[in-house]
Amino acid sequence: MDLPQIPDDDADFTPDLAREIIAKYQKIITDLTDPTLRSMRLDDGGFNMELGGEVVKRMAIMMTTWFRESGAKNYVEIAINAIDPPFEKFLFYVQKRGDGALTPGEALSEAKAEIARYASQVADLEEECDRRYQETEKLREQLAVSVK
Repeated sequence: MDLPQIPDDDADFTPDLAREIIAKYQKIITDLTDPTLRSMRLDDGGFNMELGGEVVKRMAIMMTTWFRESGAKNYVEIAINAIDPPFEKFLFYVQKRGDGALTPGEALSEAKAEIARYASQVADLEEECDRRYQETEKLREQLAVSVK
């Protein structure tokens, strides 16, 4: 990054040059800290916003580095408490998408759905067993009547 330089000789440091240098530093600060709104839309009842800019890039690098260095497979979280009133508590997390990576809540939901599928299969098999038992009993009764 090319930073504006203050001249060594005070005679070269004019008010116009000072304003120009200040403006350049202000632009650099804005570029580094102000996210750019790239898009904003409503999709399927959800609000999606895409941000860009240097601050977003640096945050993304920080969060992916945090995730990778943690050794986590699916997500990491950190609780942060505000240091001034009203002392709110915040939870930040980074979740990996794809590769089967799930949060504990998603894994629990998937497990509950799988259990429900198995429970339904067991209920169906029990009904089938009961139906076959009833058929077997009828055949025994018929066989017993025909033997007499």
